[in-house]
Amino acid sequence: MIKISKSVGVRAGGPLSAAMRGAVWRRLAAAVRGVALCGLLSFAVIAQGAQGAQDSVAPAPLMHTPASGVSEERSAAPAAVDVIPVARDEEIGRRLQSVLDATGWFTGARVRVDAGVVFLSGQTETEALRKWAGDLARNTQDVVAVANRIEVPQPSVGHATGVDRTAHLVA
Repeated sequence: MIKISKSVGVRAGGPLSAAMRGAVWRRLAAAVRGVALCGLLSFAVIAQGAQGAQDSVAPAPLMHTPASGVSEERSAAPAAVDVIPVARDEEIGRRLQSVLDATGWFTGARVRVDAGVVFLSGQTETEALRKWAGDLARNTQDVVAVANRIEVPQPSVGHATGVDRTAHLVA
């Protein structure tokens, strides 16, 4: 077995020159630094992956029935709220209203925004479309919460529901 020592050199194999000892120590130090750096990077990647997994899990919306009797879907609190939002309430409201109107999927759709909180109201044919509108609002820049009051009326007896326009929305 060969042992390296700064003062002695190599035992059982003859002495090393000072230059050789220096080269061996530099390589050994570089290897130790490399292993340490690899460990730190691995830890950082694992920690970031765990944080990313937490961020990608969307919290389930909360259901609430106010005194008016209309069911309302509320979004959970976001992870962070900007102190100085980029988009103004009026801009958020106009954009969401234009998207809901453009789809033609909603009757009497109304969007109101107050301090980044979006209030949706109106009617649509399916629960999937109602959820889609809430998700759209939640994913809009500078929206901090959504109160989804869009109603899905129950069809009357003998009323045909027609073609399901939500089939493409289901992943």
